[in-house]
Amino acid sequence: RAINSLDTPPSQSRCFDVYGNHQIAGWDEQNMVRCDLSEFKDKLVNVYWDWLTPKDLAFGHNNWFGFACHRLVAPKFQLAFKNIIDRGLSDKVKTFGGCLNKRQMRSGTAWSMHSWGIAIDLNVQWNKFRQKNFEMDMDLVKCFEDVGFVWGGRWADSPDAMHFQYATIR
Repeated sequence: RAINSLDTPPSQSRCFDVYGNHQIAGWDEQNMVRCDLSEFKDKLVNVYWDWLTPKDLAFGHNNWFGFACHRLVAPKFQLAFKNIIDRGLSDKVKTFGGCLNKRQMRSGTAWSMHSWGIAIDLNVQWNKFRQKNFEMDMDLVKCFEDVGFVWGGRWADSPDAMHFQYATIR
C-alpha cells in the first residue's frame, strides 16, 4: 500500500518500507518531485552550490526554483523553508549541498538518508562532518526541527551540523 503523507519521520531502519527501494528501476520517476520554493525566490536567490562559487546558484532552474526530493518529504522541506523566511533567517542559508545522492553513509554500510532524497546539507563549508565547533545558526536548526527533521549537529559521536534528515536514528 502506497503511503501518501507522513505526520512524523520514520526510523532509519524503516526507510525502505516507507520511502521505497531506491535501487529499483523507475523509483526516481515514481518518488522524486520538485520541492518548489518559488514563493521564497526573492529571499533565497543567492543560495549557491556548496562545492562551487557564489555565482553558481543552487535553486534556480530553467523554469522553476527549488530542488528535487522525495514526494513524501517535499511538503516538510517547504514548511522548513517557510519557517526560515517567516522568521527572517534567509541570510543564514548560504550554500546548498544537495538532496538526492544514492550512496552509503560515510561511516558505515547503511544507506545514506540522501539515497531517498529525504536529507539536505546546508552551509557545508562552515559545518564539516565531525567538526565540533560548527557555525550552524540554532534558529535555522529550529526551523527544520519544528517540522520534524532530525539535525545531525546533535549527534555526539559524529556530529554532522550541515545535515537535516526526515528520519529518526534507528
